[in-house]
Amino acid sequence: LVHEPEILFLDEPTTGVDPLSRRDFWEIVFDFLTEGTTVVVATPYLDEAERCSRVALMHEGRFLEVDTPAGLKAGLGGHMAEVHAEDQARALVWLRRDPEVRDAQIFGRSVHALLDDVSAYRRVEERLLRGADVEIESARCVEPSLEDVFIANLDPDPGRAGDSESGPRLGGDGGHRRERGGDEARPAIEVEGLTRRFGDFVAVDGLSFQVARGEVFGFLGPNGSGKSTTIRMLTGILPPSSGRARIAGLDVGTERRRIRPRVGYMSQRFSLYGDLTAGENLEFFAGAYGVPRREADARTARVLEAVGLEGREGVMTSALSGGWKQRLALAAAILHEPEILFLDEPTSGVDPVSRRQFWDLIFELAGRGVTVLVTTHYMDEAERCERVALLNAGRLVGLGSPEALRRSVAGRMVEMEVDRPVAALRVLHGLPEVRQATLQG
Repeated sequence: LVHEPEILFLDEPTTGVDPLSRRDFWEIVFDFLTEGTTVVVATPYLDEAERCSRVALMHEGRFLEVDTPAGLKAGLGGHMAEVHAEDQARALVWLRRDPEVRDAQIFGRSVHALLDDVSAYRRVEERLLRGADVEIESARCVEPSLEDVFIANLDPDPGRAGDSESGPRLGGDGGHRRERGGDEARPAIEVEGLTRRFGDFVAVDGLSFQVARGEVFGFLGPNGSGKSTTIRMLTGILPPSSGRARIAGLDVGTERRRIRPRVGYMSQRFSLYGDLTAGENLEFFAGAYGVPRREADARTARVLEAVGLEGREGVMTSALSGGWKQRLALAAAILHEPEILFLDEPTSGVDPVSRRQFWDLIFELAGRGVTVLVTTHYMDEAERCERVALLNAGRLVGLGSPEALRRSVAGRMVEMEVDRPVAALRVLHGLPEVRQATLQG
């Protein structure tokens, strides 16, 4: 920017950046636009692409589509239905098998199903009830995301490419699906007044929350909000300064050694050894987690198949792409079949296809009874969680489902379509009644 360029190229500028910093970054970008600067942004996050005037969807060196965000969505065809069913996992499997469903994904407590035609919904519902004995509680049409458009452009018939067997499979007993009776009815994670100090600095300040068994629970907050520190305490890596936490019924302060075999932990940077092959990394983690030798080979083969790495056991880890490293790190974290899985920003910088496949695995694990706590900077990923905890400066500032948290926001969000959006943005920023304004397409 020193030489005041006419055109600014930004290559994945917000990877690993928290929501508040990312918002500030985009405000700076919009300031450039008001000065007449052209901005070209490359990003793997399609919720960010919604902010752009036009978007080029690119895959394997070629453009799939180029249009405004609204134009791309309009060109998708079909209708996106948000379906609520009591047995969500079973509904997902059967929706993916249905001939009139092009794609289906879990989003929090609902399933998003892309239908050829809105009139197909009743037929799909009847087949779901008749074939799977799954009753739909409610359904409504929602707007598709740019990620839906991108995936559909890669495979115009994704839902019909195969049934549930074509998706990720964990095999064996996976997460040891448990009935919620007796001790198993107890929350997987119980936190009460959890605090961690580093000298005079309070990194985590009196957190209290619970996570049910088999729940996918999101942890959101800006950098330095205490997310990673909390996970390190819950996994037994770091002792708390005060407060209490129980993992699978075990106290993190006094029973850390008993906790470690029951949890899996995937850190921000994957914690893999680049000078080992994929297979050698898993062999190392099998030993570190105490997996019996007689079971190690079978478990390794199972997780390699689950994450799609079979045949790549001999590849050096340093040679794997970000998406493949992500899968290998997940394989290492679930190799010992943990009850509770902690994922610390697991999809940072990963492409949309790998990210969607990763979440398929997460929901399969949750369907088998594994509790998943995931930290993320990306709001579209938070939508996939059943409940979300919002952290700021080490404190819990919000807790609930994504939908409930949205409803709790004061004020009203208005979408305005104008012929000169940059000029309109400048005016809106100067109005005292406007708390926040941003470009969306």
